[in-house]
Amino acid sequence: MGSGKIYKTAMRKFILLFSFLILTVFHVTSQTHNLFVVNGYGSGSFNTGDSVYILGNPPKSDFIFDGWLGSAELSDTFCIGTRVKMDTADITLTPKYTAAPGWTEKLDSVNGSPFYYYFPSAKNNIRGLIIFYHGAGGNAKNWFTGVEERTFLNYAVAKGYAILATESRDRILDTVQLQPWQWSTNLTLASNPDMKNIGKIIDTLTNRGLIDYSTHIFGVGFAQGGNFLSLMANIKTYKGICLMDAPGINSTFNVSITPTYWMPSRNDVVADTARMTKCISNYNTLKARNIRTAFRVNEPFPVTRNRFMRIPGIDSATSDSIFYFLAFSGYLDASGFINFNPAADTSWYALIPSTDTLLVRRIIDQIYICYSEEHFHSDQMYRVLYFFGQNATWPIGMDTYAKGDLSLRIYPNPISDYLHFTSDHTIESMKLYDLAGKEIRTYKNPENSIDISGLSNGMYIVVFQTHNQQIISRKIIKQ
Repeated sequence: MGSGKIYKTAMRKFILLFSFLILTVFHVTSQTHNLFVVNGYGSGSFNTGDSVYILGNPPKSDFIFDGWLGSAELSDTFCIGTRVKMDTADITLTPKYTAAPGWTEKLDSVNGSPFYYYFPSAKNNIRGLIIFYHGAGGNAKNWFTGVEERTFLNYAVAKGYAILATESRDRILDTVQLQPWQWSTNLTLASNPDMKNIGKIIDTLTNRGLIDYSTHIFGVGFAQGGNFLSLMANIKTYKGICLMDAPGINSTFNVSITPTYWMPSRNDVVADTARMTKCISNYNTLKARNIRTAFRVNEPFPVTRNRFMRIPGIDSATSDSIFYFLAFSGYLDASGFINFNPAADTSWYALIPSTDTLLVRRIIDQIYICYSEEHFHSDQMYRVLYFFGQNATWPIGMDTYAKGDLSLRIYPNPISDYLHFTSDHTIESMKLYDLAGKEIRTYKNPENSIDISGLSNGMYIVVFQTHNQQIISRKIIKQ
């Protein structure tokens, strides 16, 4: 056979093989599979590799959302609104709802300033006290009545934290600046009436035996309240703080030793166009000083038909109608995202088809959240409490192992969500086994805090291996 024929034959085989590969790849990548979202929104047929937004229905009274059940790659397993990456098979996802007994806050006052609080148990059995700080124009009560705020508080109480909210001493309506009810940002305790006031509230709770001077205190501050919190936490030494839509006061981060979690909103530009930049700058300042910190942005989320069901008094049919009103009014793009900044022009408020002022306000709040303008979000509550949990008090179930020069402490035990451990030796690996000896999970070079909330309740064996090959086995109880 001549060289020309050999060449043509080889080329023909190559083209056929290449065409087959192209067709095969096209066939695989264009495959569609079903996504089933039980008790939530997002079900449908999608291509392999698609990223699909899903939103779980809100939990019923006396329950909290506590993660997703099912095998899939999620952008955030513990966020009720998340994205799932479609695999090469059908996927079923179900929101996990955990029972959380109801609770009622107490109202008291110090120096004429109201404060609301709730303690789920005695001081020796709480993980810490979280103090919440409202934004400009806000008040203490809204933390307990606002939809997103109450969701966060319910989760914190269910996870063993005590909660407290008070309000700024400034209750004067500022008709010039249009930002009334702000916290004082005077830099010294002596010149700051809000710092003094909170100090007296803490003293009151201490005198009542609800906390003592060893109780770990955390803070969550929204907008201007977050700026005040960054100052307050620095002076009073909080164990951890979360600043939502707040950069904090710049100068404090040059000296602060408080672990800080920043949570800005992606499209928060109306109040301060430079707010995101300021948040990033202060985060980098603290990170460069090797202070524990985190930074996670609240991103836009499409409006789904079940979005408004989280508002008390709105059922699935009403939530549907609100969704279709927004869609037919041209407020949503083809993917369901809000296509305008709802804070830039408020004239659209009057177009919402409801005569109930409170419902209208709460609908507007959800639209702000979906667009990711300035508003309190509850979706990251798991991550915030996980961040706090690394410094929280663990007053029950300490398990200490000591032999020779090796010591290891595991806490708490029994455990519901986070397994913490400390050792004077580097832990090279950690494995979890069930009582039948089946390996459940493996962690290489684990950090000092492991999330085991997804495990079924029961007893497990945890095996630690140190850098010098020492082995430690302990029993833990997941409940």
